[in-house]
Amino acid sequence: MNDIYQAITDKIIAELEAGTAPWVRPWSGEADPFPRNALSQRPYRGINNVLLGMEAHCHNYASNQWLTFRQAHQLGAHVRKGERAATIIYYEAKIMDKEDSEPLADGNEPEKRFIPLIKVFSVFNVDQVEGLPDSCQE
Repeated sequence: MNDIYQAITDKIIAELEAGTAPWVRPWSGEADPFPRNALSQRPYRGINNVLLGMEAHCHNYASNQWLTFRQAHQLGAHVRKGERAATIIYYEAKIMDKEDSEPLADGNEPEKRFIPLIKVFSVFNVDQVEGLPDSCQE
């Protein structure tokens, strides 16, 4: 998993050194400057805002809408041949009962443990996808 951390860090540093990092300013006058999923319309959060903002800026995408390959297919569309995906991170903190702990004698809950869940996904900007319904291209 350290490789994804290093890849993201290297990408951000390269953009900063090149002077082309597109820091999103919500006050800039754009209707919705934040990247969002074109199918669910949920905005991306955390580091994904930075990653997708840089990706859109570097490739001159007109849209802030993104889809996974599977989501594009689900909508009856397809990613154009040769297009490259952007990498995003899904993070969730799970709290689970420790398997080897028993409830305490006074009836309290068994001990808990923290498990970080990290997944890497690939997404495409809607500008890279053909055959999307009009509702996903707005």
